[in-house]
Amino acid sequence: MLRHIRYLSYVFKSFFYNSFNSALTIIETALQPLTHCLDFILRILGPLFVILVLSLTTVVVVLYYRLLIPRILTYGFVWSSCHLVYSHWLLINICHQYYRAVFTKPGYPDENPENAIEALYYPVCKACIVAKPPRTHHCRICKKCIMKMDHHCPWINNCVGRDNHRYFVLFCAYMFLGTLYVSLSGYDYFLDQLQMQLQDRSKLNVSSEHESEQSSALFLAVLCATVTVILGLFTGWHCFLVSTNQTTIELYANKKKKKILKKKGKRFRNKYDRGFINNWRSVLGLSRSHSFSLLLWPIALPTIQDDYKTDYSKSSKRGEKSVRSV
Repeated sequence: MLRHIRYLSYVFKSFFYNSFNSALTIIETALQPLTHCLDFILRILGPLFVILVLSLTTVVVVLYYRLLIPRILTYGFVWSSCHLVYSHWLLINICHQYYRAVFTKPGYPDENPENAIEALYYPVCKACIVAKPPRTHHCRICKKCIMKMDHHCPWINNCVGRDNHRYFVLFCAYMFLGTLYVSLSGYDYFLDQLQMQLQDRSKLNVSSEHESEQSSALFLAVLCATVTVILGLFTGWHCFLVSTNQTTIELYANKKKKKILKKKGKRFRNKYDRGFINNWRSVLGLSRSHSFSLLLWPIALPTIQDDYKTDYSKSSKRGEKSVRSV
């Protein structure tokens, strides 16, 4: 009887046995309903995040004109002109790069590739049923495969991929410079308003107009300072990724490969790493005939050229044991 029970137990377990099972796999499987709910929420709330970004940017611009411009105009003609030119140059680039990041398609695999024979060697996405070239990943929120996918950003309601990664990085950089500029240009004014508010707390009769100005100044200071710190770290992170020609997804995958290869006495090398300058040109879509000065103007950048077919690890130093990334 006991032997029959054990036999039935083994038969039951055989339906659920998988040699690839691990604690991480079990946790991911258990959390799948939660991740599906989060994906659905992000898909629905995506447009609201875009509206929030536009609203906060508009508030900062209005408060800048209302509170800081009158002070800047007292600096004299030269300094006032420099402030006005620089601030409006930042504003135009912020708006342009955000528009490009939101409305530029991140890049999708061709459903009818020109080289059909080569496409036969690509893995097929189980969700899209489309051949996935290297560096392509499926986005659960967009429900599409994204070429050179970095992540899905709710703040632009779009995936950050091959064709809009550059606009996303430039938007982050210009927004960081903009909030930093507001924080520094109004530093003395913000401190004065804070001191005045602390002094006025002991007074009973404070004009509503004066109190409104103090609250607006402090709100502008806290908002810009917070965004400057957070966006500065985030922009620095993406600059590092661009400098090494990696995406966020690839970085974590490459870390695992480095640990495995280190135990075998081998050295890992990213096959897409061209070197610092060429990596930036590759991500930004700038050939050697294009100047980096194009990034200073609100214009559409050149078309991105795929680089997943080229192995740049062959240019590594002689004598090094290098392993190419997949």
